[in-house]
Amino acid sequence: MHPKTWFIFGLSGLLLSFAPLPIGARGVLLVAFVMIFVFAGAFTQFLRFSLVGLLPVALVAWTIQAVSYRGQTIYTSWEPVPGILFSVTAEGLTFGGQMALQILCFGASCSLLSLLISPLGLRSALTSWHLPPRLVYLLCASLNAPRQLGFYADLAKETGRARGLADSKLTHRIWLRMRTASALFNLVLLDQEVRGRSLADRGLDQKGPRIYLTTTPDSTWQILIRWSVLGASALLSLASYGVAL
Repeated sequence: MHPKTWFIFGLSGLLLSFAPLPIGARGVLLVAFVMIFVFAGAFTQFLRFSLVGLLPVALVAWTIQAVSYRGQTIYTSWEPVPGILFSVTAEGLTFGGQMALQILCFGASCSLLSLLISPLGLRSALTSWHLPPRLVYLLCASLNAPRQLGFYADLAKETGRARGLADSKLTHRIWLRMRTASALFNLVLLDQEVRGRSLADRGLDQKGPRIYLTTTPDSTWQILIRWSVLGASALLSLASYGVAL
């Protein structure tokens, strides 16, 4: 698949994630994302990202709304301190489910850009649309930053083992990551700054076409599919806002 196709799919997913869709439509959208990752062979990576990053946030949002959203159908309630009342209502469970699915769909659409598109592919796709070179570099650097952070984290872990730092226990591993997190983050920022300066020295803002060593073949049916998906997502988002109003 061409990087443009994955980019348009991710952009369409972002439009639908922010649209006020009913809970059933959000569930169908999440299933569609899962099918895309299965088709692309990246389901394991998406599942790992969902379990670590998306699912805890979605569960927290669902829990908060379930006990704080006011409704008429009350299942249970309790008052831990005078003046503060928590109630689990059917309306709260439904609204919390909608918010949790919205978080999952938003994260899945962002994962399309980070898991299925390489920085080189994204740069080629955005450049072909004649976007400003600095904007292209900013987007590609943002996409590449998590991968660089993972690389430096593995390097720091191996360096710690070579120096005799114990990491056999979970508490030791957590403490080691906490001590190196700030240094790794600053290292990624410094690396991006060095890359930006080197690109400026090589004429990033110069006019004219870019030359790449690798090219990704495109096809007519991919062009039709991606623009049809984007148009349908935009129309569905507008229609959902109209229904909500």
